[in-house]
Amino acid sequence: MYKWIIATIFGCLLYSNAQAQDAGTGLMCDTAEQAKQVALSEGLKHVEGCGMLTFLYERVAEVERIQKKDHAEAIVQIVVIAVFNGQWFRISPRIQYTILLTEERSA
Repeated sequence: MYKWIIATIFGCLLYSNAQAQDAGTGLMCDTAEQAKQVALSEGLKHVEGCGMLTFLYERVAEVERIQKKDHAEAIVQIVVIAVFNGQWFRISPRIQYTILLTEERSA
């Protein structure tokens, strides 16, 4: 009976993690500060420790919100679990930071 309970709990955890995963092409940085440098720069600027990739990730937490003239951007901590380079490659989970647009609009 205990094995069934453990299997059920484990299955629910896997299901909830699968629901939280998202894929996208965008900026991935090693630190929140690097992502903030990109967000604050005018136009695309190369920042060491950042790159553009297609990746599968789980959102962890919003670190900071930056208000722009007509929108807001969130610096978000993510866990990257796969990258795409012609095909998907699973990787060891890795904490990274990205920039996501928010629904918030300035008045």
